[in-house]
This record gives sequence, structure tokens and C-alpha cells, in this order.
Amino acid sequence: MAEVLLSASVEVLIQKLLLLATSGNSHLWGSKKELEKLRRCLAMARAVLHDAERQQRKDQAVKLWLKKLEDLAYDADNLLDELNYTTLKKSEWKVCFVLSLPNPISCKMRAKIREIIVNLKMINEEANDFAIPRGVEDGIDHINHKETDCFHGDSNIVGREDDVSKMVESLICQTNQVVAVFPIVGMGGLGKTTLARLIYNDEQIVRYFDERIWVCVSENFDVNKIIRLVLESLTQRSIDVQSRNALLQILHKELGGRKYLLVLDDVWNEKLEEWDDFKRSLVGINATKGNAIIVTTRSERVASIVATHHLHFLEKLSEDDCWSVFKERAFPEGDVPMELVPIGKQIAHKCSGLPLAANLLGGMLRLTKETSEWSSVLRNGLWNLNGDENAVLQVLKLSFDHLPSTSVKKCFAYCSIFSRDHDIEKDQLVQLWMAEGFLQLSQGDHLKMESLGNEFFNILLQNSLLQDVKRDDYGNITHCKMHSLVHALAQSISRYEGFNVGCSTEDGHPHVRYLSIKSLRESMPSVVKEKARSLRTLFLADNISGSMLSNFKYLRVLSFHGVDVAEVPSSISKLIHLRYLDLSGTKIRALADSLCMLFNLQTLRLNGCDFLESIPSQLSKLNNLRHLHYYSFDATCLMPFKMGQLTCLQTLQFFNVGYDDGQQIAEIGFLKELGGDLEIRNLEKVNNQQEARSADLCRKENIYKLIFQWSSGRQGTVNDDSVLGGLEPHPNLKSLTVQNFMGDKLPTWIMTMMVSTIEGHLLGLDNMVEIKLKGCRKCEELPMLGHLPHLKYLDLTGLDNLKSISRSFYGRDFLRSRTYQGDSTNIASFRSLKRLVFCNMPNLVEWTEPEEVTTEKAFPHLEEIEIHNCSQLTTTPCSFPNLEELRISNVSSYQPLENICSSDNSSGLTFLHIDGLLELSCLPDNLLNNIKNLVYLAIHKCPNLVHVVPLVRGFGSFLRVLDIKECTNLSTLPDDLQTLQSLAMLWISRCPKITSIPSLEGLTTLEELRISYCDELVSLPNEMLLSCMSLKSLSIENCVNLTSFPNLQQLNSLLSLRIVDCPQLTCLPKGLHSLSCLNYLRIGPFSEDLTSFPILDYEDAPNSEIHEENFQLFSLTSLTLFGRPHWDSLPAWLQNISSLAELHLYDFGFEVVPEWIKNMSSLERLGLYWCEKVSFLPSVEATKCLVKLREVEIYNCPLLSERCPSFSGCNSEWSKISHINQIKVDGKQITSEASYEVLPSPTLTKKEKKRRKK
Repeated sequence: MAEVLLSASVEVLIQKLLLLATSGNSHLWGSKKELEKLRRCLAMARAVLHDAERQQRKDQAVKLWLKKLEDLAYDADNLLDELNYTTLKKSEWKVCFVLSLPNPISCKMRAKIREIIVNLKMINEEANDFAIPRGVEDGIDHINHKETDCFHGDSNIVGREDDVSKMVESLICQTNQVVAVFPIVGMGGLGKTTLARLIYNDEQIVRYFDERIWVCVSENFDVNKIIRLVLESLTQRSIDVQSRNALLQILHKELGGRKYLLVLDDVWNEKLEEWDDFKRSLVGINATKGNAIIVTTRSERVASIVATHHLHFLEKLSEDDCWSVFKERAFPEGDVPMELVPIGKQIAHKCSGLPLAANLLGGMLRLTKETSEWSSVLRNGLWNLNGDENAVLQVLKLSFDHLPSTSVKKCFAYCSIFSRDHDIEKDQLVQLWMAEGFLQLSQGDHLKMESLGNEFFNILLQNSLLQDVKRDDYGNITHCKMHSLVHALAQSISRYEGFNVGCSTEDGHPHVRYLSIKSLRESMPSVVKEKARSLRTLFLADNISGSMLSNFKYLRVLSFHGVDVAEVPSSISKLIHLRYLDLSGTKIRALADSLCMLFNLQTLRLNGCDFLESIPSQLSKLNNLRHLHYYSFDATCLMPFKMGQLTCLQTLQFFNVGYDDGQQIAEIGFLKELGGDLEIRNLEKVNNQQEARSADLCRKENIYKLIFQWSSGRQGTVNDDSVLGGLEPHPNLKSLTVQNFMGDKLPTWIMTMMVSTIEGHLLGLDNMVEIKLKGCRKCEELPMLGHLPHLKYLDLTGLDNLKSISRSFYGRDFLRSRTYQGDSTNIASFRSLKRLVFCNMPNLVEWTEPEEVTTEKAFPHLEEIEIHNCSQLTTTPCSFPNLEELRISNVSSYQPLENICSSDNSSGLTFLHIDGLLELSCLPDNLLNNIKNLVYLAIHKCPNLVHVVPLVRGFGSFLRVLDIKECTNLSTLPDDLQTLQSLAMLWISRCPKITSIPSLEGLTTLEELRISYCDELVSLPNEMLLSCMSLKSLSIENCVNLTSFPNLQQLNSLLSLRIVDCPQLTCLPKGLHSLSCLNYLRIGPFSEDLTSFPILDYEDAPNSEIHEENFQLFSLTSLTLFGRPHWDSLPAWLQNISSLAELHLYDFGFEVVPEWIKNMSSLERLGLYWCEKVSFLPSVEATKCLVKLREVEIYNCPLLSERCPSFSGCNSEWSKISHINQIKVDGKQITSEASYEVLPSPTLTKKEKKRRKK
């Protein structure tokens, strides 16, 4: 398919060249006669393109002719661009030296222009030989510049209800296997990923699994990489660890004991051994039964290899469902013209049940309602697909063919440079298109290139060639993706021009223009040798030398994103054609001033450059710079001098105001094109309102987010009031933050939320979505905000002097004063607000109710309220009809909690976190009577809480988490805890007066129980846990008077058990031997009165002849035992736990590590801590039997420590452990023979530290 891009490439180039040849600077380049000849030759070549495109498909000679024309056009583009750069450079010299220099165009360049003209004439003569007819000269591509709507997420999903239902049932009912695998099989375009996504987000699945993880695999099935992606999904952070063992240790900590669903999307690997390797790793770190993996694949062979359950073959949609998908895309408004229904149904029929095809064709025909157009597509553009995947590509190709201009086609093909499933940033994509010259405007066109790029983006979105959009809080599209088949189409179209390669480009075309390289070591020499002259885009993943970089002298785009580079090569200044430079995520500390010689640079990206101290002081030389993506938290660093000279600049994330000329706030005023978000700091350096107005924010209609910040810690108001008064924004503003303002009252434009236009009219800030007032400590009154129709997020923090939130806050006076259709009383205050935060307002006493003059209640859509550190607050409104989450802390009175949780509000409440309510003695009655949907309840630091509630049955059947902490007067828990049928987590901590825990019988859903620091707790009933069949984690710690422990025999799902620092216990829990799923055990120390570690109690064992020496815990992988210094042996049953991977022993009194440790064949880590009598390790033969042992740590075992180093002579124990990779003695690594990760020193609880001091 690559030939379809040839004519598009040539067309875009010729458009650009025609503009360059007739631009305002062209008279400086050479004689007018030569430029006219060049323009005429280009126009003649352009006239034959349309017919040449058709002929090239059948005539190889025409295709070669097109390639020659393309190469020549690129040469001309490079030459004219060089001439343009020379002109820019001359302009800079004039500014610097105030001199008129001679014409910079050399004879050599003039000769090159003449050579190009001669070659163009030859090309045109060849066109005559091919008899290619000449069309009418068109001029530049024109897209209709009307406002268009765009695709909002996935298409309407139809016809997959049964698939979802069956898969969900299978996943939930699978309880016999540790890891069950459910493949979804089907050809591309059937919607496998969509189905997996529906299952993944199904409500039953969300509730059933503790963790859900999504990993897109694609062709490269690298086990370490997949494990790393799983970890990154779980931890939401980058994982740099490389070794398998280290990865699995982290994964064990994150996933051990938790039931999970893992989706592996788009799997192609057919190697059974690699799959088995991956699956064994998962089983090793989590032996819980009921885990599941969904694998989506196009290959039945792959599905058969991985499956443990039946394959789910995804069927094609029915004809009716296919029509529904098509109709939803073609007619999103719902009205279908009758004359188009029969044609549309025939088109849907020919989609052969493929939702991707129906979705694409519906999107393609969305913008036309002409019967003739539809009939043409039906008659000429479609054929019966018959389920052939290549036919789906032909459908995609049809969408590509129907794109409205060659420029849009080039933009689409360029997307192939991104890897499959890459999250494509919209702004970055548009900037790349712009750098490559795809966004050419005709002379006199008042659109910006970025606006044209946004139109192109929306066209691709509407045609489903881009999808899965993500939006920010303000409704702006930020990211998108390409379907894997769409990406395949883009690659097939651009395979001679664009590549995304791994480690080799030997198979690449010599004229490749766009290249993404993941490894330079092998591929770079061939790139330099074969492709440097043609390359225009280069994405690097490794560092590159300056000499090598200078070979790519025609680059328009260069990306070092995420590369481990600390310095930018100085040779970068030679890349005079460069328009886009991305250094994001690198370790650079400074940018050389030579960078400021890149006069063509349009985009400079420096996001995440944490080591970068400043940007070049001469940045203002880059007259064409449009986007500076750079953010620094340092408000003291100086801005480059005369930033106002960057008159094209549209993206500037912050501006630190300075005192000196050229660094004052007036520089912002010269930046007429600024848009997006802007943070202005150091506003105390602005002298008065007139100076503030020089920023000219009221004219900057494209700025949607503003942050005004004064330095913190200042004393006195100075002139904050007048300065903020002069910073009136444009009415388009969507987000406003005012920070550390020290005036007594906010200016009128904020108090009323109205600004003056250039014409002198007053307009409301009705587009406002977010408002934050932070650290405005002297303000005594809040602005009128309730009338803002789109306000969703309101954060009021650090308003120290605010005592009352009055009725003016609700904006009723404003609503009454405005003209509405109908009665304004039916308009609610804060009608769109979703999240409200009051924080750090120590003098706030009253939050007044709104006036009862409306038929609609205030806050109709408010979902979250946070109130923190408002200690004097006593009064709040009582009506929040849709409240879902409430967090309230450090408020003395219980009244705010009672008001907010009134009967009208509490029915929808799902999340309640209470912390530091000093007067609270019991939860309010109205809360108990109406709170039926509560899922999470936490009560912390309420010293006067006597009881939580008399009975919890009023909480309904959804409560999953109950967390009670540091309630020092709480002595009892509700007796009917067992009625909480959905309770999954019960945490009781630092409640010293609690004497007993009620029965948990009936809590079949309980998964985690933690009890700690309950000093008066003496016993836990023997039968307390017998029905807790789902319990996975049990932790009892620092209960100093606890003497008995419940029976564990029925806990078949228990994975983690911690019984630590309960010094009155004298025996191990009954039923410990039956915990066949247990993989983590941390236990001890027991009573000092015992003479040895407690023996296991077998009185409930079904076979009374079971003996300690053959006892096994089959799944146990991590064990920590705390002993006593007078216990001179280890429990005998320990030697038979063959599954153990980690063993840590504290405070034992044995002298020799027992020889039977060799039976622990899976042991990887061994730790000995505070075992002061131990002198000898087991024999060399025993330690060498531990073939997996790779880490040994010895800490505060003085007799053994002195024998371990290799220089300790004849008494050395070194020979017994010298073969082990990592050995740490008293915090020091004593071998460096292998690479290692330094292990942390062992940590002790406070209780244990106190005991040791004694």
C-alpha cells in the first residue's frame, strides 16, 4: 500500500515549496526570474499528480517517476529552507550589530536553485512521455474550517452482552486453580479488546478481584518486561529493576495473597516454554486459588497453548447489531433519513459482522448525507469481507482514501512512527505534523497551524483512525490511541518512509524519512551510512555522539525523550532545519547558548528534566518558537531575557516575574498567542495595577488555566489588591488559582466573577470549571461563586481570617439580576459542582445555608466534600442530595458531621473518613438510619468516642472496610458485626480500652483482619474465625495482654499471618498445620516462661498420628520467627517446609545452624539477627545443597560475625558461604564477586527495641 503515499508526499511538498517560493522573504534569495521559473515548474509537476497516482498502481515507470519527483521535491525543500534560515540569521545579525550585511546567498546556492529548475523541467518532460494528462492547477488543500464535533470514547457497544455474561460467570466461578487462563479468540476487528475491557470494568469483577491489571503484550513476549508492566500497573510508578528474582520479590509484596485478574491483550507468542516460564513465576509469588488471566489473541494456536479453560471464540455481530453500530457512528444525533436506511443496511451487511468495519464506515459517511455518495461507496468501494482480515485492512484503506486532503493522509501515515498501543499525546502529535511541514496554510489564511492540526486530528478521530481518547478536567482531549489494525495500515502505507525499529534497520528503505530506533548499538552505523541524508525525523532511545548527530543535517524532528543523557551535543546547533526538539526526561543540567542558533525551532520540550537548572538566557533569539514545554518548581530562577520577543509563543507553563527590565511581567503582554495553562509567580515584584495590566491577560483568549502566585512567608500586604485587580483574564478562562494573596479583600472581578472586555462590556466568567484560593490568609469574605454554571471543583485552603461563609457565596443575587428564559428560581446554586474542599481555616465558625427561594436545592451534583483543620466550624448546610464521599478531620464539634450526614444526604454516601472530631462520642443517629450504601468507614483520633454505634445493621449490606484507630476511650465494638455481609477489611488499632472482639461468625466475605496495640485485649474467642472462609490476611500485633488465640483450622484461604509482640501467648494457634495456602508467616516472641519455641497443637488434626517431624506447610514461602535468648533449638517441623524461599530468625540461643537446613531446597534468602550464641553455620555440603540460596544476612550475631570474613583464619566460616552472591554482615557487604542490590538493615518494632534495651 505504500504507493498511495507517494503522490500525497509530493503534493504536500509542492504545496509547501510554492508557499516558500512566493513568501515575503523570497526576494532576498536570488533573482525574481529564477524564483518564477521554480514556481512554474512546481505548478506543472503538481498538475499531473492526481492522474499519476492512479497510473502508478499499474505502471512501474510512473511509480519511479513519482519517486524521482519526491526526491527532487525534498531536495528543493531542504534548499529553500536553508535559504530561509540564512535570512533569519541575517535578521538576527542586524539586530545585534545594527548593520545591513551583504546578500547572504552564495553563488553555490544560486547554482543549486538553477539545478533544481533544470531537473524539474526534465521531470515534466518525462510526464509528457508517459502521456499523463494535466489537470487544472488547484492551489493549496482547503479543509472546511467549520467547528466539528469529535468522537467521545468507544462506540455504542452492542451484541456482546452474552459474551460478557458468560465470561464474568466463568471467572467468578473458577476457584480450583491458582491461575486459570481464559483466552478470547478472534480475527482483528471483531472487538476482542473491547470485550476484555467490558469484562475488566464489570461491577461483579471489580468487587470480586482484589487487583485488576491490564498489560498490552503485542508481538514481543518478554517475561521480564511483562512482569515489569504488571508491577508498574500495580504501583503506578516506573520499575527500573532488571533481574527476574528482584522483580518477583517486588511482585510478591504487591500481589502476594491478593486475588487478581490479569488481562494480557494482543498475545502472539506461540512458544510454550516462554508461556510456562511466565505462568510458573505467577504461581510462585501467589498460591491463592481463584486468580485469572484473560488472553486476547487472533491465533487459535496461541489460545490453545495458554488455555486452562475452554476457548471463547468471539463471533461476528449479527446483521442487526452491525447496522446498530454503523447507525450509531453515521447518525450520532439519532435521526436517520429514510432514503439512506436501505443503503446503510446494505453497507452494514457487507461489513460481514465486523464491528471495526461498521464503525469505520459509519464514521467515514458521517459527514455526508447525500444518497449518491452513499450509493457510490456501496457500489464501488466495498466488497463482501467474508471474515478475511486483509479485507478489514481494505476497509481501513477505504477510510484512508476518503480522507479529505493529501495533508491529512500524510498526517495519518506519520503516526506509524509510534509503537503499537502507544498513548499518543495530541499536542505533541500536532507539533510533530507542524515540524514536518504537513500543516501548510494558504496566504491570507488567518488560522494558526495548530488550529489546522487540530482539525486534521478531529478528522482522523471522526473516521475512527484514532480512538480511545482521554480528556483532562476541562474537557480538552489530551491523548489517544490507534487500533492495532489501524496501526498496521499506517505502517503498510508508510513503509518506505517511516519505521519504528528495534535494533536493526538493514531491511529499511534507503530513503526512509522518519525513524524511531530503540537501540543504537547495532542500528546506528547503517542509519548514518545509508539514511542520514534523507532522514527528517529521528526518535532515539540511546545517547548519540556529537559527530554522529551532525550527519543528520536535514532533521526537522529530534527526540531524546527519556534517554540517559546529561549533556546535549554542541553539534546540535548545526541542525539548522530543526523544528522540534524533545529532551524530556533526560538528565541534562544546562542547555548551551548555541541551541539558540536553531532559528527554525518551533517546539522545545523539557518536561521532567529534574536536573535542569535554567534555560538559555538567549532564548529570545528563537523567533519561531511556538511551544516551550518546561516546568520548574523553583520560583527564584530568572527567566530568559526579553521573553516578549518570542511573539509566536503559544505554550509557556510558568513565568517568574523579576525586577529587571526584560524580566518584568510586561514581557507576557508581548506574547499575544499564549494559550493553555500559565503560572505567574513572584507577583510581589509587580509594582502597581498598571504594570499588572501590561500582561494583557484580558486579550489572551486561548489561556484556559491561570495560577497567580505570590511568594509565601511575606509580611504586610504591600499592593496585592491592586496587582490582582490588574490581572483580569479573558472570559474564556476555565481554571483560576490564587495563592498567597495578602490583601484584605479580593478584587471586584473575582468577587463577582465578571471581567471587562476590550470594548468595555462586562462578561461573566461562565466557563469556569475550577477555582482554588490558597493561602489568602487575610481575606475575610469569599467571592460570589454559586451562579457559575460549569464550576466543578472548588478548593478553599488557608483562609485564616475567614469566619463566615455567607449567603452571598451562593450567587443568588447574581442569578436574580440576570435575564433568564423563565423563572430564575428554578436554577440551583453550584449546579455543576462535584468536589468541594475547605482546609486550614482555623477561624471559620459558620457555613450558612442558602436561601430557600428556589425549587432546586443547592449542590445538586456535589459528590465529594473535604473539611480539614477547621477546628471552630459548628454550622454547615444540611442538603447535599448526591453526596458520595465525605472526609472530615480536626473539627472540634460533631455538628458539621451530623448536618452533612442528615437524612437527605446520607442515602448515597459510600465513603466516610472521620479524623480528629474531639466532641464525637457516637456516630449520629440520622446517619445510622439512612446510610445504606456505605462502602468505607474510617474513624481515627476521636478521643471521646465511647462507642461507634449501638448496632451496625443500619449500614446496609455494602460496607467493605471498617477502620478504627486511636480512639482511646472506645471500649466496645458493635455486637452485631457479623451482620455486615460484605465486610472485607476490619482494622482495629491503638484502642487501648477495648477488652474484647465480638464474634465474626457469618462474615464469609472478610478478607483482612488487623488488630494492634489493644493493650486491654485479653482473649480472642476460639470460634471467632470459624466461618471466615475468605480470610486472606490476619495480623495481631502488640497486644501485650493477649493470652489466647482463635482456631485457624477453617481458614483455607489464609495467605498471610502475623502474630507479633504478644508476649503473654504460650502456644501456637490451633489449626496452624491446616493452612495449606499460607505463604507468609511472621510469628513471636512468645512468653518468656517457655523453655523453647511452642510446639504445634494437633488436637484437631483428623489423623492423630501426624508427627511434628513430617509436618509441612505446602505453600509457605516466607517465614520469620522471633525467639528468646534461652531457646537453644529451632522447631523441628521447620526442616520439612520445602517451599520456603525466605527464612528470618531473631533472638534464638542455638549455637549451630542445624544441618537439616539443607532440606529447604527452595531457600533463596537466609537471615540471622541478634542470635548472640550462634557460632557456626551448617557444613559446606549442606550450604551447597541450597542451590537457590543467593542472599545471607547476619546481624548482631557477634560470635558468627567474626568468623565470616575470609581473613578470619582457621576458624573461618567463609568457605561455607563463599559461593553465595550476596553476603551482608552487620550492615556491610563482604563480597563483590557478583552484581547485587544492597539489602536494608533489619527493622524492629518499637516494642522490640525497648525490650532489647532492657
